[in-house]
Amino acid sequence: MITVTPQAATQIRTSAVQSNALGLPLRIAIQQKADGSFHYMMGFDDQQRDGDQTQNFGDFLVVLDVGSQPLARA
Repeated sequence: MITVTPQAATQIRTSAVQSNALGLPLRIAIQQKADGSFHYMMGFDDQQRDGDQTQNFGDFLVVLDVGSQPLARA
C-alpha cells in the first residue's frame, strides 16, 4: 500500500498538531492525469467510506479510498 519514511512520519505528526487534527487519520487520494502522471491529495479526515483501506503507522493511520488503491500499487 503506502510507505511512510521516518521524515514523512515526523511531518505528518507536525501537521496533525498544527492543524489541531491529532488522532485523525491522514486520507490520501490519488488521481491519474491524462499524461499518465499522478496527482496526490492529502488531508486529515474523520469520515470512513466503504472500501477504505487503512494502514496503521503506530500513532497515526493512513487511509486510502477504494478508487486510489489500484494507483497506489502502480
